[in-house]
Amino acid sequence: MKVLHVTEALGGGVSTAILNYQALTPEMHHCVIARERVGQSTYNFPSELSVTLVPGSLAALLLSAIHMVRRGDFDILHLHSSLAGLARIIPGHRAGIVYTPHCYAFERTDVSPLARVLYKSVERGLLSIRRQCVVAVSGREAELTTELSNSSTSIVVGNVSPTDHGGYLRASSHGATETSAERSRVVMVGRIFPQKDPQLFADIASRLSSRFEFVWVGDGEAVLKESLVESGVRVTGWIPAEQVLDEVRASSLYLHTAAWEGAPISAAEAAAVGVSVISRDIKSMVSLGYPVAGNTAESLSTAVTHYFDCLDYRTAVQAKTQSFNRTVDVVSARTALNDAYALARGVSR
Repeated sequence: MKVLHVTEALGGGVSTAILNYQALTPEMHHCVIARERVGQSTYNFPSELSVTLVPGSLAALLLSAIHMVRRGDFDILHLHSSLAGLARIIPGHRAGIVYTPHCYAFERTDVSPLARVLYKSVERGLLSIRRQCVVAVSGREAELTTELSNSSTSIVVGNVSPTDHGGYLRASSHGATETSAERSRVVMVGRIFPQKDPQLFADIASRLSSRFEFVWVGDGEAVLKESLVESGVRVTGWIPAEQVLDEVRASSLYLHTAAWEGAPISAAEAAAVGVSVISRDIKSMVSLGYPVAGNTAESLSTAVTHYFDCLDYRTAVQAKTQSFNRTVDVVSARTALNDAYALARGVSR
């Protein structure tokens, strides 16, 4: 079976997700077509995964995807995120369509209510335009899919955490218990733009940087980056995936400040290497089972301080993080993804 992955942005979690899907179904032939964008070349795909980068606009990407689908005899067209999801209107092919929103665009909080209504209407229309299977990354995303279209098929494929060797990390309870009571580094991974709310991370750091080291792994919008730096945060810029994991391993606590989210692989990777996670209280993170601690700089600052100062609270956060980690089942993810591809092709398994 041949799978063509289409994405408008290849940086950050999308590239890791595609690697996960390829690792989960190595018997299939996977290809990628993506829009070429500055600062999003830190992915490290294996040689067997063919990658085509398209310079220029979204329209150029969609036109190139049309040509690839029509001449490539692909069985599955796997579309990642809302913009690439527009490729569902591509005519003249028989490939089964799989769509992974990686968080629906109407969940954004940085746009007007009218824009969110528009995004929701577009998603509802595209979900009904033709037969497709939605691969949701969380229970929250699956619920939203059902709200948008009762006729859409949705299958949850949990984000798993790949190692550099193509396997999967499992943190032992021993490693989790030893999580850095002695260390004091707080880390966040992601693109510096409104979704991840770097300003909230900066506000927390400005309150606590005299006690703890704050690190943001990633890069992005200059103004927001400057705010992080001015608050005492060390910003690494874009670095290779193995170095990202090294930064996380060397940290005491992963603090996830995103304002809206699907199922962040960076948080799953932190849990997998035994680093505790505290998240902003948003519906997707609650549905995944992460420890949450409010939505304000004050509440999250209190949680960070409490984590280092109170053994009982630290133990509770560690336990809940590892409870989430145990739900990340590679075998179940592989079965679910195979089911999604089979459903999209109309083949019973």
